[in-house]
Parts: sequence; structure tokens; C-alpha cells
Amino acid sequence: MSDSQGIYCDTSSAEIIPKSLRKKIFTVHGLAHPSGRATSRQKFVWPNMNRDIAEWSRTCLACQKAKVKSHNKNAFGTFPTTNARFEHIHLDIVGPLPSSQGQMNLLTMIDRFSRWPEAAPMSDIIADTITTTFYNTRIIRYGAPRVITSDQGSQFEGELFQALLRDNDQLLTVHRAMV
Repeated sequence: MSDSQGIYCDTSSAEIIPKSLRKKIFTVHGLAHPSGRATSRQKFVWPNMNRDIAEWSRTCLACQKAKVKSHNKNAFGTFPTTNARFEHIHLDIVGPLPSSQGQMNLLTMIDRFSRWPEAAPMSDIIADTITTTFYNTRIIRYGAPRVITSDQGSQFEGELFQALLRDNDQLLTVHRAMV
């Protein structure tokens, strides 16, 4: 194999991959993962192979999700500190998931102080269902939190959910996580 830097000779049994096919080999064979790298050294070779794999791995979403070590960090927003349980909670919706008894979504609620997680199953993610689920699983059991952090999902921004927040005097502020 040759390129602008000269001719390469490899005496191993690994195939020398031309530049035009390297990214495709990386993508198809999962070379970002530790076992993939070991396999790749046995089957493929090219100049600066480790550097290329490291560079592609940093920009590959699937690689970042599967990565065991630290992930590329996003800047996190700052939240006010809390000194009591159930004073500040984070809300989010997870789904659709495989159906179980007609429930395909979850309303997740995490207490900022204790990190206590809860997940309430829901059949859909319309504002009425979310508002009712939040009221029945959170407010009735623990009371209204002072602060709620959520994404800017339309279900949390809608009039019905906002009315629930206004109707509970203890609920003072709704923070929106930066997306």
C-alpha cells in the first residue's frame, strides 16, 4: 500500500486498509470498543490506526453511550441548593417503552436532596395524563415541592400542568433545564 508518505509493508496477516475505506471499517466493525480494537489489530492495519479510531470514537454517539470511562462532558446548568427532602424534584418523561398492561411511558421524578427516584407508568404522554399522574403519585403522597425542574416539554408548559402548579401554594418556582 502506498500514500503520499511512501510505501507501507506489513508482514502480519492483517489486511492493509486504504484510506477511502477506513471510516467504513470503523463503523461496521465497532472498532471503538476495547474488544473491537483488539480484533481490528488482528484483521486490519493502516498508518496511524489508533489515532484515527480515537478521533472517530470521540465524535460517535454510539461509542459515547457504550463507553465505560468518562464521557465527553456537557456544560451543566446550576440549580439552587436544597436542604430538605422532596423540596426540589426533577421531572421527565421516558418512552415509549414496550407495552406492559397498556402502559408504555414513565413519568420519572427524582428528589434533588435525597436522589430518591420514582417512576409512574402512563398509557400516554398527553398533558391531562401527566398532570393526573404527577398529582396522584407525588403531591398526594409527599405534598407539593417548592421547586420543580423539567425540560421544556409541551406537557409541562401547558395550561393544565401550570394550573396545577398555581393551585398548590407551596409550589413557588418551576425551573427549566437547559437543553
